Amino acid sequence: MFSRPILLSGYFHTSSLLVVTLLLGSTSLEISSTRTDRIFTLDDTNLPVVQSQTIDEQFGKIISSSSSSSSSSLSRDAGEGRLLWSLNDNNAITENIALSADGRWVAVGFTLNDERLEVRDAASGQLQFAYSVETGGSNVAISSDGSLIAFSAMDSLWLFRRQNGAQPVMRVGFNGFTTMQVAISGDGRWIYAAGLDPQRRRNRLWAFRDGNPQAVWTAEVDAAEAYGWSGVTLTRDGQLLAANGKFHLYIYNAQNGDLIWDEPTYNTESPTALSSDGRILATASL
Repeated sequence: MFSRPILLSGYFHTSSLLVVTLLLGSTSLEISSTRTDRIFTLDDTNLPVVQSQTIDEQFGKIISSSSSSSSSSLSRDAGEGRLLWSLNDNNAITENIALSADGRWVAVGFTLNDERLEVRDAASGQLQFAYSVETGGSNVAISSDGSLIAFSAMDSLWLFRRQNGAQPVMRVGFNGFTTMQVAISGDGRWIYAAGLDPQRRRNRLWAFRDGNPQAVWTAEVDAAEAYGWSGVTLTRDGQLLAANGKFHLYIYNAQNGDLIWDEPTYNTESPTALSSDGRILATASL
């Protein structure tokens, strides 16, 4: 029995009172024509500096201004914050990136030109393997220990074992559906994929287990209701799956595909965020 999580949502606009309240911690409701701009620059040591300005939009006047440097205001759990490595591609766009939970491996999906998957050592950037496809967008997911990588492009889904390199252990074609977001359960046993119907009739979800290309379950939603897929998110225990489109959110039992509940959303292009136990859910709006 799954309890319905708390749903949080937000609407953001550069001159709205909501943004002023969130950024300044203000409790006044009389500031209706001000906005806060945050300007990000780098100091001499390449650390971010944030300058905040509160502006009266009616008179075009700066009410207050402040700045802070990351070197003094932020704690850095990951050491010194120094750049370990970088990657530049003159042809392709880095569309999606996934980092294994143990922090050891990173999967990168490239699109537009030279579409491909790359798997790299997260500490050194050393390339482990690359897999190229002909065309189409690219989406990636990686298991907690980095041993399994899911990659989708065009109308297909590939599953790789890192130790096997660029030899997929599973490939599934979706008969014309354009493959979108992919997700892997924490234990690596379940793979999920979302597909768009080019005719905009029914969009679909697939669930696969243990590398078997035969889907354990599928689910369909009205294409006009969801208007595409924005994200597929799992709880840490792999019991709940949140799949959301631009205008609708669906919560499924991740094991058998039963729809637990669904709710309209308000023009979002971001994946839903889930707490590890599935009790809190947050979705954003444009």
